[in-house]
Amino acid sequence: MSRILKRPMFRRGGPTNTGIMSGLVDRKNYANGPEDPSLASINKERLEANTQAIIDLMNQYSPVPKTRLPIGQFGLNLASGMTVTDALRDPYASFTKADDIRRAQIAKRKQGALSTALVQEMKTPKKGFKILSKKDLEENPAYSSLDPSKAYKINLDTNDVIQIGSGGTTINMGQLKKQTGATKKDKEDLGLREADDVVVEKDAEGNITDFKITSSVDKRMKDIGSAVVKSKLQEADDALRELENYIVELQRQGFKNLPGIGTLQGKVPGIAVSKEGLKLRALLAGYENITLKKRSGAAVTPSELLRVQNELAGAANTADESVFLDILRTNRKILEKQKKATFALYRKKDVESYQESGGLSLYGSPLAQDSTEDLISELEGE
Repeated sequence: MSRILKRPMFRRGGPTNTGIMSGLVDRKNYANGPEDPSLASINKERLEANTQAIIDLMNQYSPVPKTRLPIGQFGLNLASGMTVTDALRDPYASFTKADDIRRAQIAKRKQGALSTALVQEMKTPKKGFKILSKKDLEENPAYSSLDPSKAYKINLDTNDVIQIGSGGTTINMGQLKKQTGATKKDKEDLGLREADDVVVEKDAEGNITDFKITSSVDKRMKDIGSAVVKSKLQEADDALRELENYIVELQRQGFKNLPGIGTLQGKVPGIAVSKEGLKLRALLAGYENITLKKRSGAAVTPSELLRVQNELAGAANTADESVFLDILRTNRKILEKQKKATFALYRKKDVESYQESGGLSLYGSPLAQDSTEDLISELEGE
């Protein structure tokens, strides 16, 4: 054994890439610092600060909206007779899906901010100036307007040509940067949403050096929400839904005639009306008292809804209950037309995003035989 260990292959010292170790290379020792000089120049503290500054700016001017739990759908499911567990299942699934999308957007935003900060941190060092020879002036068409009898130098970083010996006159030959609309990948790299309108500035190598959000999808969705609030469409929709759903509930409870409504029931004093009749009257009055407001620039006609609201109030004392229900269905259809007219002023994708996030949407009355999808098809055909 002692002889074996004394063989050359077991001796210590010497290079490790000879003999049976031939072909192997020495370790690079990356732990002692990066080999690429451009990476070695990165200031990590400055990179972290710049990344956070970009994220803060995007959060300030284009915040990612918080995920909202669709309480309205949950309430509608409960009113439809579902158990609490069944009623919460679909709304919670929608909430979870929307929240996952939101978290992914935040992660992409951080990645884009880091990418932009890295671009700034790894900018090519300044190249300085170069004296243009007479041959350069004669052979390059870009310099055809220059006087060959004078001396010039070019700034290799800005591409500016400066006359030598005459007060340093600068001749701007055009910086090699251009502005263009951001591509889908550009937006992903910047952590922005695909629907945002963005202008980016790129250098000659195609690297993004600056960007500007000209129209944020979040801002456009906020404008849709403001329009809905100002026109009182959401308020009218909520009141009408409560009235419709309560009538459906009364029918499920076995009421043959609507309490508090009709030729006889409609004239009974409040003190003698059942609690179901009082609630139905209150819901009806709450809906009748909402008047849509015409928003500047909106193609809505509040007077049309006001007319059918008045018809509904008059039908509350009709002898034929079916007339009251028919007019109630007409109110729903007119209200949906008001919604469609307001949404028509905005981009279709923005409206869809607004509705998917829990905003006001088209809705088919539970008193009608047609589904919500049938209603949408009917409205789109008008």
